Amino acid sequence: MTVELRANGKATSLRLALLALALSAAACGQEASGFTAPAAGSPASNAAPSKIAPRGADVSYLYVAYDGNPQNAQVDVLRRNDLPQGVVRKIRKHVQYPDGIFVDSADTLYVANGIDSGGHDTVTVYKAGAREPFRTYRGFCYAGDVLVGPDGTVYIADGCGTTESPRARGENCIDNGAVHVFAPNSTKQIRVLRFKGGPVSLTLDNDNHLYVGYENACGDKGQVRRYPAGGSKGVDLLPPKTIFSIGGIALDTRGNLLAVDKGRGAIDVFSAEHEPPSRIIGTGQTYSYRLAFDERENRLYVTFPYLPDVRRDPNERRDAGSGPKRANTLVVIDYASGKLLYTLRRIVPGWVPSGVAVFPAAPFGHKF
Repeated sequence: MTVELRANGKATSLRLALLALALSAAACGQEASGFTAPAAGSPASNAAPSKIAPRGADVSYLYVAYDGNPQNAQVDVLRRNDLPQGVVRKIRKHVQYPDGIFVDSADTLYVANGIDSGGHDTVTVYKAGAREPFRTYRGFCYAGDVLVGPDGTVYIADGCGTTESPRARGENCIDNGAVHVFAPNSTKQIRVLRFKGGPVSLTLDNDNHLYVGYENACGDKGQVRRYPAGGSKGVDLLPPKTIFSIGGIALDTRGNLLAVDKGRGAIDVFSAEHEPPSRIIGTGQTYSYRLAFDERENRLYVTFPYLPDVRRDPNERRDAGSGPKRANTLVVIDYASGKLLYTLRRIVPGWVPSGVAVFPAAPFGHKF
């Protein structure tokens, strides 16, 4: 297995067996951890307040879901400040075509498995350090994302919201999406939020309002809807036709709403309802998908799962040697400046990075 880091455009390929030698020659004079403080003098048009995380603190982990054929679908765990070390733990049992993932404050991992979009999708749950699930949520048409609130309430985005397959219903499947809400520590469903659209991504604020990124009419427009705590009637937040195809969403501690525009390879940052984005962060990727903050909101981790569709042809090439920029990569971006810090690429058959999470996670942001 090879892990490749690209720092400021200079690639250093690191064999895990030669880790000690490689770290002593880290690219561009970076520290062995592979991370540096954000650059000073960042462009004002892309600036945002940020605190710098102190070094030498507790170990932090990066979780990356690798979509692909069932033989190598998995969630890999890396030490966030020592990515050249490579994978320190793998979770494979009952992981199939993973999409969104979530890690709670107890390091419990939740994986949305988009198995076949025919009513058999699942969300599997793994205790800290475990490789087999101890709980499974079942019966979704397309399990796209999963989220757990501070009280343990579980939210699952179902892009179809029906047990009928897309083939049986045609492309209108996405018009019947839903978010399923489950009681804490239980598979008992307590609420369903219905959509004329397909829910893609989920987040909460620190007042327990739920935010759902969703697509209308089979993906021609992206929108974010906010629900009050425990409520079933939401309000849309973005101006029409701002985002063509929405990916991951997040809130920062200042109440800004981040939404990935998949088709533009960018993250739109919104500061007010129904207003255009106040800031746009380029990812350097042709197509971006999901994102996660680190604990102190210094950095963003953004995935780019690149087609061809490996479910149809698992023998297709999936490397980034040609075609779209930074295909099948995870990029690390300094949130304050918007500067691209690193590109993480692991070239193995079937590696299509989709969901991403950090432990310990950033706190839920303020209400948008």
